[in-house]
Amino acid sequence: MNALQQVPGTDADSTRTARVAYNIGNAKYRLAQAAEASDPKSALGLYAEALAAYRRAMGAAPDDVDAKFNHEFVARKMDDLKKKLEEQQKQQEQQPQDQQKQEGEKQDQQGEQQKQQQEQQQQQQAAAEKKDGEMSKDEAAALLDAQRDQEVRPDEVVKKLQGAAVAEPVEDW
Repeated sequence: MNALQQVPGTDADSTRTARVAYNIGNAKYRLAQAAEASDPKSALGLYAEALAAYRRAMGAAPDDVDAKFNHEFVARKMDDLKKKLEEQQKQQEQQPQDQQKQEGEKQDQQGEQQKQQQEQQQQQQAAAEKKDGEMSKDEAAALLDAQRDQEVRPDEVVKKLQGAAVAEPVEDW
């Protein structure tokens, strides 16, 4: 890499200048590719340097198809890496919010468990207070309500009989 950078950029031989710039671009691209997994931000800088080198190569030799292709390829690669970094940043911002939600849900679950335990304890205490053959107040009230609903009242029987009269036709055809 150092040897390529020592070649003068303002050489009278534009083909040689284009080749040197192209090779510098390739070297920067490979370095960026290697650094992408471990340090994506430095990889972005190396991709930018590769783009600049490919631009110099295209300036020195406008007909060089390889330099144009590599320039476009590295530009796409750079855009993809930027998007990936943005997504990672969004995910990192989301993680604290998700953790807070999870902690809130855990606290809600613990609260519900405590309520259930208290209800069970109350039921056990109520059951312990009952003696054999005795009912709790709630059970007795429910039994009385059920009996009242089944009782036949005399005033209801009279109302049913009065309303059950068979109607005679007004006219006979």
